[in-house]
Amino acid sequence: MDEAPGADGTIPSVARDSGLVATGSGAKGQRLAYVDIYGSVVELINDGTWTGFRRLVTEDGIPAAGSGQLAATSAAGPVADGPVVYYLDAEYHVVRLEWSDEGPGRWTHRTASDAPAGSPASALAALATGTHHCAYYVSGWHIIEVSWDAELTQGRTDLTSWVKGADEPNTAPYALSSLAAEGYGSDGRRVFYPSQTGDLIALVLDIHLHRVGGEWLSADLSTDTDLPAVARRTPLAVIPAAGPRVYYLSEEDPWR
Repeated sequence: MDEAPGADGTIPSVARDSGLVATGSGAKGQRLAYVDIYGSVVELINDGTWTGFRRLVTEDGIPAAGSGQLAATSAAGPVADGPVVYYLDAEYHVVRLEWSDEGPGRWTHRTASDAPAGSPASALAALATGTHHCAYYVSGWHIIEVSWDAELTQGRTDLTSWVKGADEPNTAPYALSSLAAEGYGSDGRRVFYPSQTGDLIALVLDIHLHRVGGEWLSADLSTDTDLPAVARRTPLAVIPAAGPRVYYLSEEDPWR
């Protein structure tokens, strides 16, 4: 990257535990974000060619990262005008960075300081629907959702406490559980993670049930479909669809 045409100066060194997320498309250009060795979120900018970078903590007063984990959504619409990047700050609260094209364009931030602190090495996942942008992380043995609506009103939900039986060992996450999330329909949401016993768990917001805003339900996909056990440190990937596809590494055969 230091040798990319148009890059101005030496790109900051990447933290050993840094994640890497990509946002944006088309005329707005592409952005890569990661955490550097000083806890700054670094944005690499591509508007046809790599034109430079920004250390957001230094330049925009954004809180430093407490871990290198990142999540992002690129969907624009009623909730956000541009890409959104999430990370955990030094106190392990979710920070939401949103790109705005107003004026010269800049990142703004909001910190979910009233939501439970995440586990220090918690994974992050994020999704966007027609009505909400949401981030997910692990706090102890609980999955937490922090959400923002079109007015940027923040909400928070302890999904593990909400769902009956989700705090049992075969359905509860552990501190290092990986996460994947996807939105569907107007406000449907699904969150996937491995449990303490290696089962693949799905938390699903069913918006058609009687509660206002829908109701979260839990499904043990390993038990229901006789899936191989999930490797404890597996990465997770999900393809959004009416019937989503989820990918993970198997405990019995880590190459599959």
